[in-house]
Amino acid sequence: MTTAETRREALAAQLLYQPRPSSILGVLEQRDAIDRVAGVEDDDTAARLIALALSVDDEVMVRALLHGAYRYRWRHTIDTFAESKPEQAAAATELWAQTEKEQP
Repeated sequence: MTTAETRREALAAQLLYQPRPSSILGVLEQRDAIDRVAGVEDDDTAARLIALALSVDDEVMVRALLHGAYRYRWRHTIDTFAESKPEQAAAATELWAQTEKEQP
């Protein structure tokens, strides 16, 4: 694994990976968040949802939306996250740049 790949994995772990649920309710919460993000069709909707999730400390939904933002290239969603979480803004921006290089 190259240094860039190692760095990307570290950033993804920091921003995207969720702890393994300890109960069936945790599993259902993760599945629900993933299903909701799968229904989001545009960056503006995702940005509004991540702002709401951040305002109520819904970490599961935030991480699911971040996954969607990096996958579907929703820049406004990443920017909304970075504005609300300045301590993670540099990591979010760096991961955006690294995943951009992977796009076809």
